[in-house]
Amino acid sequence: MTTRDLTFPVARGQGATSSLVYVTIAVGLALMQALFVARTVGASMVAVAAIGGGAAAVVLGLAGWWWSRRRRAPAPTVALRGDALVVSWWPQPLALGSATITVGSWTIAGLDTPRGAYLEVVGGGRRLRLGAAVDHRAHGATGAPQHKVDGELAPEAFTHLVEALRGPAAPAPGNQVELVARRSALGMMAPWLLTIVGVSAWSLLLAALVPIERLSSTPGGMLLVFGPIVGGIGVGIAVTMRKAGRARRPALVLQLDDDGVSQWRQGVLEASRPWGALRVTRARYELRSRYYQATFPVIEIAPRAGQAGDVIRVVGWDRGVAWPDATPRRYRAPPYLLEAASWRRLVRLLGSHLD
Repeated sequence: MTTRDLTFPVARGQGATSSLVYVTIAVGLALMQALFVARTVGASMVAVAAIGGGAAAVVLGLAGWWWSRRRRAPAPTVALRGDALVVSWWPQPLALGSATITVGSWTIAGLDTPRGAYLEVVGGGRRLRLGAAVDHRAHGATGAPQHKVDGELAPEAFTHLVEALRGPAAPAPGNQVELVARRSALGMMAPWLLTIVGVSAWSLLLAALVPIERLSSTPGGMLLVFGPIVGGIGVGIAVTMRKAGRARRPALVLQLDDDGVSQWRQGVLEASRPWGALRVTRARYELRSRYYQATFPVIEIAPRAGQAGDVIRVVGWDRGVAWPDATPRRYRAPPYLLEAASWRRLVRLLGSHLD
């Protein structure tokens, strides 16, 4: 273990801010549903207003407490002191003697495309995860992809800290491209949609079966009405956030060399095809709605006539690359997604094979 003393400034993550935003949204939605039920069953609006005022006071109090602590806190740092890691927002140093050190891909929540790399240090029942806007493949990333980090380091500081803790690692081959499976918006929102349907059905069923006077005149009746509503919405938001926040590994890895394209799935070679058996073409994905319109570049790797194999369609999340206007349009989203840096690397590796 290194004996050098190193100190790095850290930009703390916005986890607390995000949590307060989600809590505020949950309280607002719960109150809207409560008002709807109150009008349906004839419950007292005074009770609803009291519940809303109390919830708003809790949210505002938490926001004020968090903001006051943030303003008083000194600039966060992480320092390497001999065989310990000193984290400024922790009361005790983290001993590195028996700690496990992992580097992995820091990904964008909801897209799962890389935004950089993270360094994770686990020891003494604690875990520190720091991210940076660097290529995770250049640091020998082996850990599972993660969306959340405790703070962000400058790229140079991240590289110095990783090398000091673990030593230099062999970078991944430069001719590999990791493809991320595109997430379905409906699949991500399914828990929340089911929550709204379930809470609304409960409200209407309760209004139809139980006398209005009984519900609105007793504390137990009010609890029977509003308890499942608030609890159901809270559980729905928690499940939706957990589902959206779960990072996924790349679905497919393409390896491109002078001979052709090999595709790997979960570390197993799935297919290897020479360039002569493939046709690589451009396309454009048109994303249109009433209020929004965008065009994204697409690459299609397909077998030539008479050749077997699957068609691989990849869309680049890169508005800086525009295919010619005559490029064929596609209105169905391709199954695989790449962020800008990986997309440009794929275009470079395809080179003259791209029609």
